[in-house]
Amino acid sequence: IGIKIGDVNGSAQINGPVTPGIRSVEELGAWNLYLENEFFEAGQLVEIPILIKNTKGLEGLQFALQFDENVFDWVEMKEGMATKEFFGFFPQDGLLTASWNGSSKDTTLTTIVLKSKKDGYIKDAISLNTRFMSPEAYINNGLLRLELDWLEKSKLIDFAEVKQNFPNPFAETTNVWFQIPSQSLVKWSITDVTGRLIKQSNQWFSAGEHVLDFEKNTFHSPGIYYFTIESADYKRTLKMVKFE
Repeated sequence: IGIKIGDVNGSAQINGPVTPGIRSVEELGAWNLYLENEFFEAGQLVEIPILIKNTKGLEGLQFALQFDENVFDWVEMKEGMATKEFFGFFPQDGLLTASWNGSSKDTTLTTIVLKSKKDGYIKDAISLNTRFMSPEAYINNGLLRLELDWLEKSKLIDFAEVKQNFPNPFAETTNVWFQIPSQSLVKWSITDVTGRLIKQSNQWFSAGEHVLDFEKNTFHSPGIYYFTIESADYKRTLKMVKFE
């Protein structure tokens, strides 16, 4: 199979009408292009690496990425394994096209930098534009459908402090106080002595002090429970005792 080089910069001349959409081809399956998802705030410069993995036999690929113009403004592209000549930029349309051929190891193809207009998650504002360009990967002389997959980017957070729940033991209510230095994704869970999950949460918190309140109906019965709070590089477990 020959490696097709797409019109990445809009300079090609097309003779005759073209119907948008993915052309009919014989595909051998799917191959994933990876982007990292994370939360961003309004006014933030957001760097988004475009990652390629499972590259054994990879000979080339093409795709068009669409970003929501109501969420992002285009800033720049930082070169990775692929140089700028393999990309087309259409900031006014919120579009980045790519047509690359060659061999590679697992690496960053390129990194795009956008400025956010509002709070949100990256995966809610970026997608493949399949009407502008058919997303394809060429591997071992075969054609695969290129799909977008998301990797959750964990923020490395440092809990300035986590206090033992108070009161403890407790009968009616108890709370856990913690403080974090920056907006972060915080995971916590409550289990009983058998390890059975009672309650859990995966939630973003702003920088500063926070208090988690737990009512007695959170706990099934009197006894010992374990509260665990964690991030990518931190984990602490507190022992809770509920009375009748």
